Amino acid sequence: MNRFEKFAAFLREAVPLENKVVIRRVAMGDEGSTSMSDRRTITICIRKDAPIATQIDILIHEWGHAYEYDKTRNHGETWGRGMSKAYEAWEEFRDNEN
Repeated sequence: MNRFEKFAAFLREAVPLENKVVIRRVAMGDEGSTSMSDRRTITICIRKDAPIATQIDILIHEWGHAYEYDKTRNHGETWGRGMSKAYEAWEEFRDNEN
């Protein structure tokens, strides 16, 4: 497992969400996107050719969207709380990385 995959697994435990979350690294023009594929599954897509550090930044941003999905769907207060929780998880992961 690379650093991104390890952090993604850690993030799922540190900041659990109400819905199932699928994380996909795909070829895409945008950096990342978050969508709800059905009423219980949120899909986060991340540009796979970005450097791992950038993919982690994108995941933190998109986790904020997954956190607020079906609440506000923008970069408002709820998204900010979710992104903040994801970033705090990143700091904890990074501080305890072996």
